[in-house]
Amino acid sequence: ITSPGLSVSVGALYKTWPRTIFGAEFNYFTLSGKNDPDSLTSNQFTGSGWDILFYGRYLLVDEIIRTSRDRRKEKESAFCKPYLMTGIGFGRSSAEFTQEGSVRIGDTLSVPYALSASASSFNIVVPAGLGFQFWLSHRV
Repeated sequence: ITSPGLSVSVGALYKTWPRTIFGAEFNYFTLSGKNDPDSLTSNQFTGSGWDILFYGRYLLVDEIIRTSRDRRKEKESAFCKPYLMTGIGFGRSSAEFTQEGSVRIGDTLSVPYALSASASSFNIVVPAGLGFQFWLSHRV
């Protein structure tokens, strides 16, 4: 059974050339879960992580704006602009796992036990993908 976790993303984009956009993003997340309460053993997992990404987007469809009059052409603006994205970043993740239960030995003897483990690591992140940018208005 998984539990809802916190997830926060903050980023910024800057369009440098007609089809090229550069961006940066910070992401933070938490995860948790446990097994079914009717199970003989009790397993619990908690984890969290963050990453910082720097990336570039190349718009496959874009309008070239040379004057302020070009910005006002609402009907000519593409509703959907597909793009390719790639970049680099780094992040950190950590997790903890615990398990409690009992082992039956024979018909009458039951021995309880508890296990726990934790791990954390730094990671290199390489985001890559295909995305779609939708046009709603000149300000959104």
